[in-house]
Amino acid sequence: SDSINSGSVTNAAIGTASANALTYGVQKMFAPQTLPATKKDLDDLRKEMNEIKLLLKNIHLRKKESDVSLF
Repeated sequence: SDSINSGSVTNAAIGTASANALTYGVQKMFAPQTLPATKKDLDDLRKEMNEIKLLLKNIHLRKKESDVSLF
């Protein structure tokens, strides 16, 4: 007969989802650099970049202050 067994389809879908989840978990543990960036990754990167910009700005201001004090 050509009918599709819904139980078999469900089991196949569950098996595929489980395999994908396992693959993702192993990849996240052993090769996280191969995964696409998440929104959190981008937010963390933006925060770090802002901290670096602030540090550079402070260094620049301190240098300007020391240059002015020479005169």
